[in-house]
Amino acid sequence: MASQRKVAVLAPARLRDAFNVLLGSSNGLRLLENRSNTEWLRLALGDQVPDAVLVYVDESSDESSRYQVSCDQIAEIKIHWPAADCIVVLKHAELQEKASRLGADQVFHDGVAPTQLLQTIETLATNQTTS
Repeated sequence: MASQRKVAVLAPARLRDAFNVLLGSSNGLRLLENRSNTEWLRLALGDQVPDAVLVYVDESSDESSRYQVSCDQIAEIKIHWPAADCIVVLKHAELQEKASRLGADQVFHDGVAPTQLLQTIETLATNQTTS
């Protein structure tokens, strides 16, 4: 049996259950942790290293809140887990260039089909193990 790909999620609290169900529907993925900011995610993971981090960025260019996941957290993910794939879903499309510049490996917009997200995480995992 092939090993499961370890995935961490960085998303607002209102989306946690949806991402838990989504990732739980794949035999090839194992959810490590699901938090709403990078610091809490790092603390919760401890020594565990994710293969991928799925990020839902809900900030817009004109608002900021400590309750939102911001694009800047993508850079923090790449610092803490440089080998992890960073798959980003943006609530606001105008942040796509910024997300890519900060290290997102794949960027989607809000409303992406759940099956497409799963397929992307699984495909990146396959590419990583064959490299």
